[in-house]
Amino acid sequence: MTEVNAQMDNALKMAWDAYDASNEEEAKNFFNQALTIDPNSTIAKVGKGCSVLISFTLAQAASDAQQAYSYWEQASHNGDFSDNERSLISKSAIKFTELWKTASENHYKQFKDLDSSKNEWNQTRKNIAIFLYNISTIGAMSEYSSYLEKTVQVISTINVLGSPGEISKIKTDIERLYFFAKHPFKNVIRKSEEVLLKRTDYDGNPKFDFSFFGNKKYEFKGKIDIIKDTLKINDLKVQCIADEESLSIVISYNGSLALKKIDDVYSALTTNCKKWKIEKDKDTLKYSINNTIINSNVLSYLDIIHSEIDEIKKEGELILTTINENGGKLSLLGSLFGKK
Repeated sequence: MTEVNAQMDNALKMAWDAYDASNEEEAKNFFNQALTIDPNSTIAKVGKGCSVLISFTLAQAASDAQQAYSYWEQASHNGDFSDNERSLISKSAIKFTELWKTASENHYKQFKDLDSSKNEWNQTRKNIAIFLYNISTIGAMSEYSSYLEKTVQVISTINVLGSPGEISKIKTDIERLYFFAKHPFKNVIRKSEEVLLKRTDYDGNPKFDFSFFGNKKYEFKGKIDIIKDTLKINDLKVQCIADEESLSIVISYNGSLALKKIDDVYSALTTNCKKWKIEKDKDTLKYSINNTIINSNVLSYLDIIHSEIDEIKKEGELILTTINENGGKLSLLGSLFGKK
């Protein structure tokens, strides 16, 4: 070990000992020593940010939070920024914001009759939420599920009736990050977005929702229209759906149409359609698709999904052509086809 390395190790040891003893000034001094030796030290920058938050005062809270974030943000650009640093940041930020929230709430309760008190309390809650959200944007903290879980808990306590709207939006954003960070198929979900968005005939958009029962769900719902001559099959559904534990890709359509020459159309389609399920009931042709791929099978399915959709579209066009060539529709009643 070189003399410089020994000095660095000693400075960091003394800094963390002071930090553990809640000695802010001593901790900052030793982290400064470490940064003098190595200005790019990741752990020293993270430690310096943590040490800023040791001694809490309500008057300095917003300023201290900004200063700590600045050190952490700088550290996050280093290649050796790891889960060790994320854990330190998480513990320090959550502990600090819980103190900040409690002190601010008590202050508001004590001075709530003053005109400015409500505005100050609202601003503080926004500051807390923004501070926690900003941390989630650095150094893959958006993937660090333990931090995101605790952040959701803290923000939930300040996102009460009458809270500023920004807090609710931040809470939803953090919950979305947490949903994906802990999801067993998070990388597959991302790939499904990339793959489906490459289709120019697809109109889907990602959506993240909550039910009234608190269940979280990601949905990437869209449709593809199949057009041939003057007829159209509306809304072939192509969906990627994920709840908190599972993932599925669903391609589906159910339609029926009364035809003039049902037997001829049915015979031709049952012979030539491999993707579509073709059935008949008296004068009515029924045609459907219901492909559901779940969980671990989704990843490999995404490699062939474009060819699968193209084949479904090709057979859909065949259905329309066959109907046109055999007298067309008996009537418009019950039809899910529309004029082009």
